[in-house]
Amino acid sequence: MLVLDSARTDTARARRATVRFLRDRCPWADVHDVLLVVSELLGNAVRHTDGDWLLHMTCRRESLVLEVHDSSTGRPVPRDGDPVDGGGFGWASSRS
Repeated sequence: MLVLDSARTDTARARRATVRFLRDRCPWADVHDVLLVVSELLGNAVRHTDGDWLLHMTCRRESLVLEVHDSSTGRPVPRDGDPVDGGGFGWASSRS
């Protein structure tokens, strides 16, 4: 299990810890794909809240559970994807 939070580390260190965790505990997982998800989720937590986040990752035989909790009390607001400034694509694709 890997548990990290913004009070003790930053997003860059969390990404490095994710890579080490995957190589040590989940050698079957695609490191690049998981790292992309971690980067996106932590980036959203920093961008859309006051920056506090908790990363919790558990690896079992053939499953990887990745959770990111942030300090927001509001619900996500859908918006159209913005190809210039970025953002909005994941939410829009999940609404269809």
